[in-house]
This record gives sequence, structure tokens and C-alpha cells, in this order.
Amino acid sequence: GSTPEAAAKEVYKRLLAPVRRATGTGPTLFVVPDGALSLIPFDALHDGIDYLLGRYRFHYLTSGRDLLREPSRRAPELPLILANPDFGRHEAGEMSDEHGLSLQLTALQRLPGSQKEAEQLGLLLGVEPLVGASATEEALRRRRAPRILHLATHGLLLQDAVVVGQGIRSSLLLANPTSMAQKEDQVAEWMPGTSRVMNRSALVLAGALNGPRDAGPTEDGLLTADEVRSLDLEGSQLVVLATCESGLGKISAGQGVYGLRRAFLLAGAETLVTSLWRVHDEATGELMILYYQRLLDGKNPGDRLEAMINAMQELRSRPGRSHPYYWAPFIVVGQDGPLRATGDSGGPRRPSGR
Repeated sequence: GSTPEAAAKEVYKRLLAPVRRATGTGPTLFVVPDGALSLIPFDALHDGIDYLLGRYRFHYLTSGRDLLREPSRRAPELPLILANPDFGRHEAGEMSDEHGLSLQLTALQRLPGSQKEAEQLGLLLGVEPLVGASATEEALRRRRAPRILHLATHGLLLQDAVVVGQGIRSSLLLANPTSMAQKEDQVAEWMPGTSRVMNRSALVLAGALNGPRDAGPTEDGLLTADEVRSLDLEGSQLVVLATCESGLGKISAGQGVYGLRRAFLLAGAETLVTSLWRVHDEATGELMILYYQRLLDGKNPGDRLEAMINAMQELRSRPGRSHPYYWAPFIVVGQDGPLRATGDSGGPRRPSGR
């Protein structure tokens, strides 16, 4: 809402205040959220004095086993940046599924803020970003374990439309069921369980509006969470999803969120930066530049978690950016600590938080 303090105080009172009273916990809190708690940025909770940002280190994990995970010894490749894709052109009569997917795709706007963001990040990382028509699903699939993978585009989360197969657009090819329930039943016969759920969230890349006639399901411009699991990211130290709602998905009690968040970690990413709501294009670009400047500081390289905390604090202090909507949408999941230099296998280590 426009004034989130009341809700932020209530969640703090019910959730964190009892934990602090019972444990006297220190400034680092390891968070393994379940259910709807997976959708809350703890930095934006309020204890009656101020938001918790900068006063605690909220280290998000998928499970306690993450504390024992060793960094990959595989040598990563150069960073990869995809941003501001050219979604193509919507032809009249194409993609007539008004229940969800086509409506969302045709409403998408280009992201000029992400273009500026990509150009600045390219200078920081020493690589040429892939933007416009070059920001394709195929370009992403060709790469093996980029040291840093940065994706700045739209994310989609379908609540009431079914998406199937290797690409979201396959749902448009079903034989005109008369209700969404019938569509669900058709799909369930040949795509049970996790894959079905993981195809409800996707990243939109170049050519997504061109329709299924131009590409196969694995190159249709829609990278579903189910497809992400097949990417080769073992050795990738950081994946940043500078997109809307990339941390959302199907909530499963005891299992967390099935969606892009889980998929990128399953594909091998050590650390994932992901969003919890529809982000502001320009503010997100500002936040990401602040984050990478701290992360890649040659004299004092930032910790993957601490650098985000510092970046959020800096953004919050800027005019017009004080509302949590601007500075609190992103969480850092997985390993912390500075990025390792290329060729440094790292060896066994625990996260730096105490």
C-alpha cells in the first residue's frame, strides 16, 4: 500500500519480535521461509522505530543444507547481460488466448531503464550486453556457466491460465476447451506434477510476440522456470533477475516457492538476486548499478549480500526513493561472500555470516 508501516509493524510483531525475545539473536538472521513468508522482504519490516534495513543481515536460504554447500570448482565463463529485449510484433488474429498469456504479452512495454542499466553494467563487467533483438533465449542457452548472469526484462506469473510443454506458448495450441478447468484436465494427462507448476512463471526475451510460427518451443522468447532447470549454470557465482515478480511462483507448504527462484538455484547458481513484486524500471536500474559498484569494487570487493544491503540503503536515501516499493523488492538467496576471481576455485567455506 501507499503507507506500508502499519502492516510492516504487524508482521514484525507477530513474526520477528517473538524470535528476538526467545533467542536474543544477533545481527545476522538465517531465513528459510515457508509458504507466504517466501514473499516477504524482511528488510521492509518495521519495529516501531524504523525499517529493519541495515540493522540486520537477512541471509535467505532454501534449506539449512545451503550452509554446507561448497563453491563450484568449475572455471566460469565471462559474464552475460541480457536486457531490454525487442519482443517482436503481435499480428492480428494471433495468440487469441484472452485468459492470460496473450493479454499479458501484448501489454508489455519496452524497458529503456534496463537498456541504460545494461550499458553501465557492461562497462563495469567488461562485456558487451545483449539488448534488443539480440537478447534471445538462444543466446542464453548457448552459454555455459557465466560468472555473472544478469537478466533485465519482464517476468510473467500466470495464476489462472495453463502453460505447458517446453515453452509457455504451447498452451495456445490446445483444442479450444470450453473452460479453464477442462484445459487443466487436458494438460494434467501428459504433464503431471512439478513441470506443470514450473511452467507458470517465465522470463520474456526477444521475439516473444512473434508467435509460435517463428520458433520451436525452446526458442520462443519465453524462458519458463521448467526450462531454466536445464541451463548449465554450475560455476555461475551470481544470477540477477532484474525483473518483475521473478521470486514468485506456486507456494507449496514445506517446499517453498516453485518458480524461477527455485529453478535457477537447481540449475547451479550459487547466489540469486530476485524480486518479489512489480519493480520500477528506473529505480531498479539505479539499485543495480549501486549493487554492482559495491560488489566489484577493486579495492574492497563487496559481499554478495552486504553489497545489496548497502545499495538499498543508498537508494532509500535518494529523493523520491524512500518508499519500500523502490528499495525493498529484491532479496539475495544462497551463498554470500565476495565473488571469487576467475580461476579461484575457492575451496570449502561456510557463509561469512555469524
